[in-house]
Amino acid sequence: TLHTLKTILETWASHGTKNRKDSGLDADEIGSARPHPSSENESVINHMVIDPKVLTLLRQAAPTGDPGFFRRVLEKFIHGATAKLSLLDKAANCRDAVAVGTLAHTLKSSCGCVGAHTMVRLCEMLETMGHAGHCENGQQVVGELIVEYSHVRKALLSHIQN
Repeated sequence: TLHTLKTILETWASHGTKNRKDSGLDADEIGSARPHPSSENESVINHMVIDPKVLTLLRQAAPTGDPGFFRRVLEKFIHGATAKLSLLDKAANCRDAVAVGTLAHTLKSSCGCVGAHTMVRLCEMLETMGHAGHCENGQQVVGELIVEYSHVRKALLSHIQN
């Protein structure tokens, strides 16, 4: 329900993300994983990578008198996803199935909150690998996830600026 979503998002927006040292995989590197579409196609791409209905719900979930809520939620997602993707990349490279599954699970929830459905599906694949105890294809799926995130990040940044 909208009330439950609002409660979750208020909690998420009010808490800082944990400060983690990552492997150097930062937002700029993730953002350049694949060439960005031209500006004429940008709005089409934004709607493909982010569910506009979810963003509408996020805007409606903002507490009264808090115009920065929507922006903070999206910024926290971007910061948190970048850190989790870095850790996922390390875990997949080390073939640590348990870490891959756990990290994918937490990232999946965050992706769902901002309407990044393709990222959710890729996280589900990684989570399944983790539960099965193997992640032979984990590096490939993490690579796809990083490319998808570059598009999600760009779309969210355009919503933050508007």
